[in-house]
Amino acid sequence: MNTQHKNSQESLAKPTYSMPFVDLRAQYSAYKSEIDTAIARVLDSQVFILGAESEALEEELARFVGARYVLTCSSGTSALLLALLALGVQRGDEVITSVFSFVAAAEMIAFVGATPVFVDIMPDSYMLNLDQVRAKITPRTKAIIPVCLFGAPYAVSELAAIAKSANVAIIEDGAQSFGAWVVQNTPNEFIQQNPLAESIESDIPKVSGVGSDLYGANTCALDSASGIYASECAESNKLSYDKNFLPQHRLYSPCFGDIGITSFFPSKPLACYGDGGAVFCKDKALYERLQKLRNHGQSSKYEHKILGLNARLDDLQCAILRIKLKYFADECIVRNKVAQNYRTHHIQYSATNPLWRYLIPQKIEYNSASVYAQYVLRLDSHTLILESSIKQAGISRPNTLRTKLLTRLAHHSIPTAIHYPKPLHLQEAFAFLGHKKGEFPVAERVCEEIFSLPFSPFLSLEAQCTVTKSLDSALSELTRP
Repeated sequence: MNTQHKNSQESLAKPTYSMPFVDLRAQYSAYKSEIDTAIARVLDSQVFILGAESEALEEELARFVGARYVLTCSSGTSALLLALLALGVQRGDEVITSVFSFVAAAEMIAFVGATPVFVDIMPDSYMLNLDQVRAKITPRTKAIIPVCLFGAPYAVSELAAIAKSANVAIIEDGAQSFGAWVVQNTPNEFIQQNPLAESIESDIPKVSGVGSDLYGANTCALDSASGIYASECAESNKLSYDKNFLPQHRLYSPCFGDIGITSFFPSKPLACYGDGGAVFCKDKALYERLQKLRNHGQSSKYEHKILGLNARLDDLQCAILRIKLKYFADECIVRNKVAQNYRTHHIQYSATNPLWRYLIPQKIEYNSASVYAQYVLRLDSHTLILESSIKQAGISRPNTLRTKLLTRLAHHSIPTAIHYPKPLHLQEAFAFLGHKKGEFPVAERVCEEIFSLPFSPFLSLEAQCTVTKSLDSALSELTRP
């Protein structure tokens, strides 16, 4: 076949989606004037690295999450590397982490010469199985890296108790979860006027800015469209926190551990226009070591106290992040409203289509809030194959069933993604650990069943309804040959 003709056919075969998976263009359009002005300000200053924008962003990030020290850096991956180096993790050490996640945490553990010790996950929250964490701690364990997967907090207090009893550090991988929170019994002395704290008394907060731009006068407009908040669903859609806690009792990600990191990759909830990240900590000595590590081990110009990296975040990205941070509280509220809409539609469609009961959303821990970096569902394919006539459609393998569902959604012009298709112990890069298929059964099953829907605070109510209506149709089509 003629190559040009073949390429033309392949391009014609690609689906045309009715919406972006993450709508970065709409966000830029909303803040364009301010972002362009911020970029011009940096260009006019001609200070591009560790300048005023970097310093200001670190102060603003610290104030937002109630952190004592914040250090911006070149990516979420470099943030993990800096954290490990700052804690002195090295060859011969072990670091416990999740087998179901993006590769960065395990990759950086191995990169410094330590051994990644994988732990399976819980089937509902996808967080670390704490019983397995306890069992995997040895005298060589130097740290635990829990992942706040898809923007949701892990069981913070429970893991902290385990780590404290074993005298092991916690490095929070909050790459996806900046701004998520859990409640605690004692107030956070560093919390100031965090905008996210203002809505604690309202299940359907009224906010200006992003919410009003998307939904009319305020985010309560979500209630009136298409009967989304049906009375029978209202209880299940309330934010899962105890209102007896004051805002000062919230602990924000990535401040859950001894040291925490986040990522500003373009698709993250708080994102720049390239790679970027930050490290958060409470200890001054640790912060000063991080400062040196980030900038070639320098204590001052051309004075190199230790070996370090070039892991700095440039001021252009810092200036962009400062603008986005101004609106981030509003965006987080809208993210939760979009997630609530998806869950409400889930309940409503379940009443008429029994296949919806095989779609399982991520469990969010009680007294916590996610920032929904992704909205994930798990198609319980194993149960569905056993209990239904799906086999008559020629499907016997769970990942085949998910593939068919996502193909049907693509035919309906709905983009999807899989986070993540393969657990880390089966990645070739970690073959040296000697793991075999079947060692982490929960993660392996979740990798066969999980998928993500389009999601962003700029996903219109009409688009949300289109997604769930198309998902309902795609589910119904699963039984067809």
